[in-house]
Amino acid sequence: MASTASADDLASVRVGVVVEAPGLPRALVNRLENAARAGFGRTRGVSVISGDTVRDALQDARSEINQKCRAGVLDQRCQIELGGSIGATHVGQVRVVKGTARCEVFVELLNIAKEASDATSSDKAPCSDGDKLVDAVERAVAVAMESLGGAVSPKSLVIEGKGKDGPDLDRYVREAQAARASAESAWTDLRVRLAKSTPGQQVGLLDAYLTAVGPEGPHADDARSERSRIRESQAKSALAKLAEVAQMKALATERKKAAIAEWLAEYGDTALAPEAQALLDGLEGKGDMVSVPAGAFFMGCNAEVDRECEADEKPGRRVQVEAFRIDRTEVTVAEYRRCVDAGACAADGLKMQFWDDKDQGAGACNWDKPGKDSHPINCVDWSMATAFCRWAKKRLPTEGEWEKAARGTDGRKYPWGNAGYGSKRVANIADESAKRDNPGWTTAEGYDDGVVFTAPAGSFSAGASPYGALDMIGNVAEWNSDWYEVNKYRSLRGGSWRYGPSRARASRRYGDEPAVRDGGVGFRCAQ
Repeated sequence: MASTASADDLASVRVGVVVEAPGLPRALVNRLENAARAGFGRTRGVSVISGDTVRDALQDARSEINQKCRAGVLDQRCQIELGGSIGATHVGQVRVVKGTARCEVFVELLNIAKEASDATSSDKAPCSDGDKLVDAVERAVAVAMESLGGAVSPKSLVIEGKGKDGPDLDRYVREAQAARASAESAWTDLRVRLAKSTPGQQVGLLDAYLTAVGPEGPHADDARSERSRIRESQAKSALAKLAEVAQMKALATERKKAAIAEWLAEYGDTALAPEAQALLDGLEGKGDMVSVPAGAFFMGCNAEVDRECEADEKPGRRVQVEAFRIDRTEVTVAEYRRCVDAGACAADGLKMQFWDDKDQGAGACNWDKPGKDSHPINCVDWSMATAFCRWAKKRLPTEGEWEKAARGTDGRKYPWGNAGYGSKRVANIADESAKRDNPGWTTAEGYDDGVVFTAPAGSFSAGASPYGALDMIGNVAEWNSDWYEVNKYRSLRGGSWRYGPSRARASRRYGDEPAVRDGGVGFRCAQ
């Protein structure tokens, strides 16, 4: 980038500084000029020629220099002649090229005697942020001078000449340099202390720094950004623990609510606050969607708690899922009707089951049946489910999302824990009620949910998932976005009122042709 100069060489360096920044406001260009001149002058032994002297040489109507550089573009020949006319050994040119959003800063230190560059460098910053653009100029100049071999010092500036910006500008630059050097020292010291501190201590240190420098002070944006990053990290870690607390069956609901309230009091100003609020809403039965935080969960067969696993559930493993939201209940007949009325969803086929390429009877379909508006919409194929979610500005969940929403992170067998079907009404599956109507069905012996076909969505609060989702097991099986077998079967999860207990588990997988419409199949959406 540059040839290294000796201390003796630098002792005789006299720099004339020129800044070209077409398209930028004059006031900002003046700031850039001051920053550039201060930057070049920070190297020990280097003197910077007065800005008046440089400007006079460029603006003098009788000057041959002005005629050659009338367009304002300083090519190398123009710079050499300019430097010679003002007694400079070097011309420090700073070019700021304005882009769509960012400005590129190019610095060149031209050696007049050699007619060649001694040093070059570049940097960039948002064109709309004057402070950051000034910083970019200062950085680029510093890099150029350091590559030249000079020792940079904040107190080494020498400005020759007087004039309208002489003594006042000299004092301004020196004071500005001293203040900036002090601020840079404070920021460097802060960074060292942050590296040795806990997250809680780091936030306190950054708060103290921001109080000292003020909202517009040096590195205030950097400090705020670092503080925000630390707080988000703290909040994310605490939220993961909070989600585990929400899953503890032995912990009273009121204690879970208190834990969430404490989190919100501490981290309610972070971007993760809606997820914690959703956990609270889930405990209180509020809201039409529940939030599932990002993180790993146990997906597939957990042999420690489940002896009924099928081959396609194996192996059990930890899977990472990004944060998402999922409907608290399955989409109802009434909700689907709104989509039909809006012209975004089809009603054709909703009254008739369909598989094996033929109609299979209408008895189990809920569409247009009296008293079924609050029941899940069923007899929908995969495309119909997808169309509804798109209309609702949502989408079908992936298998991973569905399973995490159903069982949480600990690999439990069912949404409510590892205990099976006993005296509590936890899900609408094939049970004693169904067996009375269908003696040949495989059912949960001794379990009676009181329903033969579908139940109103959200009827089984005792079977809620760790995040508050209802009917993740039973009522209707739910279409997912994934393929179960590529280009053949789409994924279905959760079991239905038709299925016995072995098929009504959180990790149970199965699929069907996308065109199938079944009275035991519906869906819910995610986003």
